[in-house]
This record gives sequence, C-alpha cells and structure tokens, in this order.
Amino acid sequence: MEVHDADLDYLAEFLASDAAPAEAMDISELDGFLTGIAAAPAEAVPEAWLDFAFGDGDGRGEEDPRLVRAKEIALARYAQIREELAARPDAFAPILWADEEGEADPGPWARGFVEAMQFRPEAWQPAFEDDEGMVAITTILLAATGGELPEEVAVEDEAVLEELLAEAADLLGPCAVAIARVLRGGGAPANDTAPPG
Repeated sequence: MEVHDADLDYLAEFLASDAAPAEAMDISELDGFLTGIAAAPAEAVPEAWLDFAFGDGDGRGEEDPRLVRAKEIALARYAQIREELAARPDAFAPILWADEEGEADPGPWARGFVEAMQFRPEAWQPAFEDDEGMVAITTILLAATGGELPEEVAVEDEAVLEELLAEAADLLGPCAVAIARVLRGGGAPANDTAPPG
C-alpha cells in the first residue's frame, strides 16, 4: 500500500477524533513511534506494537472499519519508513506538528520514538555505545523531554545540549537514520519484524 497525503490526512483526522481509542497517539507521535519500531532491534519489538500505538486493547480494531483503515495506513507508513531508513535515507522525513508561527515541534515525534525504546531498553545499548548513535539518541531524548536527560545519559557540555535541542526539528530525520544504521551494523534493516495482522 502506497502512502499518499490523503491517507495521512485521514489518519491524522481519525486520531484526533472521538472515533479513535482514548489512548491513541496523535499523528506526529505515531510517526515517531513507527520510526522507532522500524529502527529497533527485532527482539525489542512486542507482537502487539500496533495495538499499543492505537490504544486498542479491547479488540475494537476488528469491528470498526475506520480504525481498521487507520491501522492499514499506519502499517503502510511503517513499511515506507523501514524502506527509507534502509535504502533511501535522504527521502526520510518525520511528520511534525507546526505551531502558529510555522515552527516545527519535535516533541511529540520524539516522544513516540522514545515509546518504542521502552519495551526492551537494553536492546538499544549498541546505539548508546556508538559515538554517532549516542549523539542521535541524546538529540531525540532532548526533544522528547524539552531538554531534560535521564541520569544515565551524561553530557558535560551544556552548550552542546542547547544547540542540539534548538536544532532538534531538523535533526530528527538524520538521527533516526543514524540509529538504524548503527543498530543494523551498516547492513540490512535492523528490525525484520513482520507487521502484525
């Protein structure tokens, strides 16, 4: 399934509507989550990751055609992200919200990516142990928290942190590409998890 702008518009509108499960992510957070799942080591991806993203723990996905379509679009976006991270990194662009001045907000996307890291954080350790991967993950963590880092992520130069946070909206795409490259050792996609369903 090819992902068109109209599909993403439908997905964004559905997720913002009362028809979506109350715990569903919004479109930007979902895009970050899908990117995290696409980049993640296979062992870090739970079977029900799509239901988690949609807050669909009660089986509504099998009954509501609107939710079924939204999940199909999300899966197509996931496949697109995986392909771009692996083979066309220059084509990858995160879906970010913009404020009234048109400034992109990296926070929701980054929080979605971090959600994908929470299932088995230890599986992401190779990215933390690589210089490029560490900078990339630090940037995403900064964007997700608005500037706060967990205690185990120590960065001595505060000026560097401020610069990364200020440029986070432009850096998220390259950061995701870098993390995926580190986790797959420069070869095939790190995550060969088949989409659920």
